[in-house]
Amino acid sequence: MEANEYAERFWLDLADADGKSERSQQSVSGLIGPSDMVCRERARHITIGTPMTDRNASAAAIMGTFIHKGLEKSRGDLHPHLLHEVAIEIELPNGAVMVGHADEIDPLENSVTDFKTVGDLNYRRRIGVDIAHLRQIHLYALGLVQAEILRPNPIVRICYVDRS
Repeated sequence: MEANEYAERFWLDLADADGKSERSQQSVSGLIGPSDMVCRERARHITIGTPMTDRNASAAAIMGTFIHKGLEKSRGDLHPHLLHEVAIEIELPNGAVMVGHADEIDPLENSVTDFKTVGDLNYRRRIGVDIAHLRQIHLYALGLVQAEILRPNPIVRICYVDRS
């Protein structure tokens, strides 16, 4: 197999594996989660089932998933009381329910942490936390309190990790 063929197959395999994840399948099924609240148009297209025209997963997203899995394993090995990738239902004030997956929950500290991989951590430090990320972590916190996994007024945390 030529180098170019191998490279193409390599990324197609990774994209295929990424597309089979529970998170990816949730979007394909038309269910909106907290991470889809980045943009109204994105949420609308997921809800009405608009076929995706872009490549399913970018290299950055795929690498972010692998970094996330490594973080989950190493943090879980070091701190066995932590909960990772917990599926939660979040009931909004209007009665709508969305499903999300909280990255890391510390019931002892009463906290939830969301890991975000970024291409340039220094840039993120200059501009601050993305409003969509704040929205997402607070929705997770709401669902975790509703499920009584966390107590009211939990600590919410976004942990940016430089993937470069």
